[in-house]
Amino acid sequence: MRFLRWILPLSLLSSFALAVSAQSLSEPKWIYGNDAERRNGLLALGFDQDIATSYADYSPSMSTGIQWFPLHSHDRSAIIFLPCNGTAAAFIGLVREKNGRSTEVASEGAGCLYKDQVSVEVLPLLPHGREVVLLHYDCLSHGTGYAEHHLEIFEVKGNSLIKHFEALEHLFSEAGADGFEEFRYFVPVRNSKASWKLEDTCVVTNIKDGMTGSQRQVFRRTIHWSTTANRFVVTSFQPLGRSCGSCPHGEDNRY
Repeated sequence: MRFLRWILPLSLLSSFALAVSAQSLSEPKWIYGNDAERRNGLLALGFDQDIATSYADYSPSMSTGIQWFPLHSHDRSAIIFLPCNGTAAAFIGLVREKNGRSTEVASEGAGCLYKDQVSVEVLPLLPHGREVVLLHYDCLSHGTGYAEHHLEIFEVKGNSLIKHFEALEHLFSEAGADGFEEFRYFVPVRNSKASWKLEDTCVVTNIKDGMTGSQRQVFRRTIHWSTTANRFVVTSFQPLGRSCGSCPHGEDNRY
């Protein structure tokens, strides 16, 4: 089983608000309306009829409802997230307002294979408080004791979502274990006065004979933007406290 937490301190939100000056795009009222209003709102943004109908009852009040992220570093812009709803994919869309009308101008999808476990966050990881969109999803049950973890980072440029970084890790159970529970935590930390880094922490507990064991492994890596290299730099996972016998491993692609 796999769990994900985005931990966003209030200090980050207040600092971020001071770092940028663009006029963000607030949530439209129809998101909190009834099913018909949500369906018509999605159609007005430019989503097709099938998507608008399938997400009509996904109120933000639900834990798996539609989410709206105003972009503070881009005028009259926002990210809308349509979560997994029993279909093959979830969607993020870049929404722009022009002449009083909001339209989805770019989108990306994420696989909902095996588990409906896709999440999104918007964080100011680029210089001068510019935001990126982090898309996280995982696939469990490819085989006994095996899971995949995906993390993608997009920058908003004009009417496009530009992928800067993509990571895929593989995680295996230790020998003799029946499986594992994993908690994943993403925490933004101030890297310097003008920039932030993302701490990616993973806590894995092995399961044996149907019970959660006491042996817990914790490991962490950091992700930050390098102005020198002009790209995201990612460290390797390092164990915290004790040896990490099953650290995730995989490949990273930087664009």
